[in-house]
Amino acid sequence: MARPGAARHGVAGKAVFELMKNYVATENGILSDAQAPIVGKEFERIEKVLGAVTPDTVVCEAKPAASPIHKFFTWNDGEAAKKCRLQEARRLIGSVATVEVTHNTSKPMIIRAFHSVESSKTEKSFSGTAYISTARAMKNKHYRAQILDYAKMELMSWSRRYKHLKEFAKVHDAVEDMALEAA
Repeated sequence: MARPGAARHGVAGKAVFELMKNYVATENGILSDAQAPIVGKEFERIEKVLGAVTPDTVVCEAKPAASPIHKFFTWNDGEAAKKCRLQEARRLIGSVATVEVTHNTSKPMIIRAFHSVESSKTEKSFSGTAYISTARAMKNKHYRAQILDYAKMELMSWSRRYKHLKEFAKVHDAVEDMALEAA
């Protein structure tokens, strides 16, 4: 039996999984479930007209104020430039790793050097959200828990995103088992 929003069709004896055009917002995305169908249909239109959806074509198609996706962009160039530089800074911070070599493993581990965390109540050096070294975060129960929670959330999100790929069935099962254990 097909899940809601999907249909199975037989073609020459083979089952084909076809997604219906029922757009919903992704978890932790920037859209609401009410906005997702509007944006999804616009992307569908862009693909039909231009052959594919790229960031460049999306920005170009969003420029007219009447575009259904216009409101999702910052059109003030000064404000947009600042947002862009902040995003570039996030990517730069996330691009640094450390190499950890332990006697337990033959291969060195590449570990992200800095993680984004919310300050703890006892934190004196910053407030709000900031990046701190992984080494520092792992020594603090509050920060370590945040990183573990985020890692679990990313893993579960990945599993939901690729649940339809049977090649990863064992991975999906392991993620589901982990989620059940954590509950």
